[in-house]
Amino acid sequence: MDVSSDGKHVAVGMRDGTLRLYTTSNWKVVYLKKISKEWIEDLKFSPDGTYLCVGSHDNKLYLYEMANFKFIKKFGKSSSFITHIDWSQDSSAIRTNDGSYEILYYTIPDGTQDTGGASNFRNEIWTTQSNTLGWAMQGVW
Repeated sequence: MDVSSDGKHVAVGMRDGTLRLYTTSNWKVVYLKKISKEWIEDLKFSPDGTYLCVGSHDNKLYLYEMANFKFIKKFGKSSSFITHIDWSQDSSAIRTNDGSYEILYYTIPDGTQDTGGASNFRNEIWTTQSNTLGWAMQGVW
């Protein structure tokens, strides 16, 4: 189970692939749906509160728009299960790690993979540093 909050909502990813979304004002469930056949490993709200990105063991990412909590798209080119998601500070990109130790970069909201992401985003400021692989961790391993 993984949990993320944007202050207004709390998102919970379950081992059975179910996504739960609660409002923090009254703790009511506003969304409950099995979105993946595999478990949800990581999920994060964008820094500007516009999106929620969910990473699953089905090797895919699920993007939701928070204004009306609307599903936007399922995307991803990972060859293994998603383990970590980080948002760029301006909410225009995400980077992921997966079970095959890949670092992949995507533009948001279209979900297009940036195959030159390692170079294109090397000076990017990331809101979180949950990825275990990347420029900042070079030399640790």
